Amino acid sequence: MNKKQISISLVVIALILALTVTVFAADNSVSLTLEASASNVRPGDKITVKVDLTENTGFAVAAFDIEYNAEGLKYISFETDSAFAKHTVNVTEGGEGKLGLAIAAVNPISGNVSEKGTVAILTFEVKEGYLGDAEIKISASTLGIMTNYDNGMETDFTVTGDKITLIGENHTHTEVIDPAVDATCTDTGMTEGKHCSVCGEVLVAQEVAPVKPHTEVIDSAVEATCTATGLTEGKHC
Repeated sequence: MNKKQISISLVVIALILALTVTVFAADNSVSLTLEASASNVRPGDKITVKVDLTENTGFAVAAFDIEYNAEGLKYISFETDSAFAKHTVNVTEGGEGKLGLAIAAVNPISGNVSEKGTVAILTFEVKEGYLGDAEIKISASTLGIMTNYDNGMETDFTVTGDKITLIGENHTHTEVIDPAVDATCTDTGMTEGKHCSVCGEVLVAQEVAPVKPHTEVIDSAVEATCTATGLTEGKHC
C-alpha cells in the first residue's frame, strides 16, 4: 500500500471516528452493476470490467467488496471515469481474489457523491492454462462503511450488488428448465425447453404446441309451454 492509499484510509477512518452519529431507518440506496468487455474468454485475454452506479441517492463515504476467481483471473489495474475524477476513488487488493473499492466525496462533511455512471474500470487478465469460467461480483463492504452526513446524522443504506460470469473454453452448461405451457382451445402452448443459466445458450428449444380441439358439452333443450318460450338443444366448449 503506497502513501496515497494509506492517507485515504486514514481520512476515511478519521471521519467515521470523529463524528458522533445516530442511525435511523434506511431510505437511501445504491445499486451497482458490472459490465465486462467480453463474455467469452481464453487464456491470455485482458478483460475490462466497468463498475457502474446505476442508482445513487448520494453518499459521503462508501466501501464495496469485489470478489473474483483468483484461480483463473489476475487483477492488473483500475482507472476512474472522468465523471468521478473530482472525488477520491481507490481500489486496493485485500487478499487472493478480493479487492476493496473505496469512494469518498471531495469534501465528505459538506458534500456527497451524487453522480451516476461508471465509477471504476477494472482490468483483469485470464491466467495461462485456465479454461474454466470465472466469476466476478461486487457487494457492500463487510466493513460496513457507507455514510451520508446530514445535520450530524448517519443514514442507513440499501446496497444492491451484481455478479457476472466470464465463459471459459471448458464451460459446462448449467441446465434450467423452461416450463411447458399447456395449449387451450383458443391459444397455442409451448413444449418444455432447456437453457444454460450462465451463458444463456438454448439447449432444448421450445416448440409451439397447437391449439386443442373443442370439448363439446350439450346444452339441453328446454320445452316451450303455453306461457313461456323454450330453447333448442345447443352445444358449447
